[in-house]
Amino acid sequence: MSNANLNEFAELWNSFITKFKGQALSQAMQGRITCPALQMILNDLVLDWDSTYKSEGRWLDNLQKQYPEAGKEIHKIICNDMRFASPSQNGAGSFAPSNAQLPSGNTHVSALVLTAGSAAAGMGLAHLLGRKLPGKAAAALLFGGTAGFVSHLFSQSSADNYQQDLLQQHLAQLEQYRQQVISILNQLESNNNNYGR
Repeated sequence: MSNANLNEFAELWNSFITKFKGQALSQAMQGRITCPALQMILNDLVLDWDSTYKSEGRWLDNLQKQYPEAGKEIHKIICNDMRFASPSQNGAGSFAPSNAQLPSGNTHVSALVLTAGSAAAGMGLAHLLGRKLPGKAAAALLFGGTAGFVSHLFSQSSADNYQQDLLQQHLAQLEQYRQQVISILNQLESNNNNYGR
């Protein structure tokens, strides 16, 4: 065996990851990325590795015919074991976002308080400057509107960061499975090189 199996696996895996990212980003456009949604995407894509109608499945089927023991182990890793760790786990296997916080109702209440407080400050400043009612209203709208816009951007940014962190941590889990498969393929390569000497 040459590096052909390793090279073909690398191409198939890159395609698999590209499909996973594409579907996850599509999910993000429709709403929030969740752990169950990412697991469903993974489950759907894993089916390609178990189907001889797909290039992933044909490669794995040929590998199992050529190297039954290694092929069976790789099939088990990809088709049976490849699952995401539960985000509720605490400890080394945890893949819940570390620093990111999912925006909650408290974030929205804070934005409302900030907006109202800024509007009041704008009205107070206009009052101190001796402005009449239209000037006070304009200042309140300007201060409140600016604060509301900024707090909305912050809230949206927090949600985006959470989703990006969640996706990256799930991709890190997939990388661990890829490394397991590469280890088996490298062992096959090493064993075949030793027999050729």
